[in-house]
Amino acid sequence: MFLLLLTYLYSIYNSNAGWWSRGTLIANRATQETIVSQNKDDLFFDTTGEVWKELQNTIQPNWQSGDIPGVVGEASEEIGNSTLVSVCSGEWYGSMDMVGKKEKNLNAIWKTKDAESKQGIASLLDADSLYDQCLAEEYKLTELENINSCYKCGNEGDGKCVDPYSLVLMARLHLMANDITQFPTISPSDTISCDALQSSWTADVQQQFTEQLKSCVYLSILMSSDDANKLETNGNLSCAFPFRFLPTIVDESFPTSDPPLVRYSSSYYATKKSQDIVYEMFTANENSAYDKADGVYDTTGVASGDFYDYYSDSIVGKDMALAAGSAVVTTIAMMIHTKSPWLTLIGLIQILFSFPLGKYKFAL
Repeated sequence: MFLLLLTYLYSIYNSNAGWWSRGTLIANRATQETIVSQNKDDLFFDTTGEVWKELQNTIQPNWQSGDIPGVVGEASEEIGNSTLVSVCSGEWYGSMDMVGKKEKNLNAIWKTKDAESKQGIASLLDADSLYDQCLAEEYKLTELENINSCYKCGNEGDGKCVDPYSLVLMARLHLMANDITQFPTISPSDTISCDALQSSWTADVQQQFTEQLKSCVYLSILMSSDDANKLETNGNLSCAFPFRFLPTIVDESFPTSDPPLVRYSSSYYATKKSQDIVYEMFTANENSAYDKADGVYDTTGVASGDFYDYYSDSIVGKDMALAAGSAVVTTIAMMIHTKSPWLTLIGLIQILFSFPLGKYKFAL
């Protein structure tokens, strides 16, 4: 009876609807300050006023979900033709369309087995590690293709999912001498399989690839520097990869470690961004039994309806089950201690009344 009443009064779900604010003047100002801080770079380069107008009139990702009358929410949109062209031309790789905070591309973070050890010697640049990551990416691409959530190029878009932006892609391109004549319509994975990648990845090839990565990292650091003299002094540096290099492909200890090790890396998958697609990707990821490589998945950016939101919603029911179990134990303990069904009932009623008070009266 108690559990039925509890379920009726306090539905088991995680409500994210509404602005993240108490509604007071200081809370509303704090909300505005946070949003402005998150978009300060876009505002700085906004010469037309469009960014400011958009911030004023459109609910920002992860600050509003659910339907609120009279409020503009985030649209659920499928792949646009312009994005498809960007992907299939190769311009998507390393661009803001890949990592932008309003995008929802699938993102994987990889680590070595001994990444958290101070004496770790494994590197994601090793042949076996690249092979494991390669297999994991192929498995994930198959999952994405099964739920029709990835970008496809080729004849009328009927090809397979395009390769993700990752160390594996760069390693394949390195073996192909960075020839991208038909990339990504004919992807490097069609030319170099995971087995071929592993067998071709000799110590000399790994050393050459490591030096190439180091050069790209140094160049990225210099390009982000305001010191023009450093750029002139190191003008001989170059990055051979045929697209923009992102330092997040390696961890912060690379290339200063000796020997240079990559213990953490990222992969970015070109995926559709409708709400239904993101949820299907989350469900597929939760049900995946593949554990060959040590990686975790999320979506890029801070858009509402990302993996974090779905995960938090999925564990609410488990938390409520624990709360219900606690209520049963509390009931038994009160009955044993008071030896009075009446006092036990009154105690349970007090607990029951705390739920609607906590939900409506003292909610943030």
